[in-house]
Amino acid sequence: MTGINFEWRPLIFQVGIGGGVKFPFTGKYWIGDNDTALNGGNVSARFKNPLIPYIRLYTGINLLVLSLSLYANFDISNMQIKDNLSSLGEGYKYPGKLFSIDIGVQFGIHLDIFQFGKNEREELIFI
Repeated sequence: MTGINFEWRPLIFQVGIGGGVKFPFTGKYWIGDNDTALNGGNVSARFKNPLIPYIRLYTGINLLVLSLSLYANFDISNMQIKDNLSSLGEGYKYPGKLFSIDIGVQFGIHLDIFQFGKNEREELIFI
């Protein structure tokens, strides 16, 4: 998963929006009582486009380097099952696309190595 976030931090709170792309390596799905596990090679063989674009909204608290936030990921429906897969039967066509919403809690540690937008230049004057 890779992406970019834009964040606003009033006092100890944080509110943000972000987005990016997920790269699925494994997965599992069910058809009736039968489940099928997928790994990297199976994912690209079964789906037309295995990349999943997403949008993330989050809010929480930020205490110096620690944060606790509640987030919601909205996966944009881009993945579609390939047509005519031998395991699904000849002539099988699935017109729909897969979509999901993930809701969760995230604990984070922030290391502000780069401070963008701040100009903190110290000058020494020797007399």
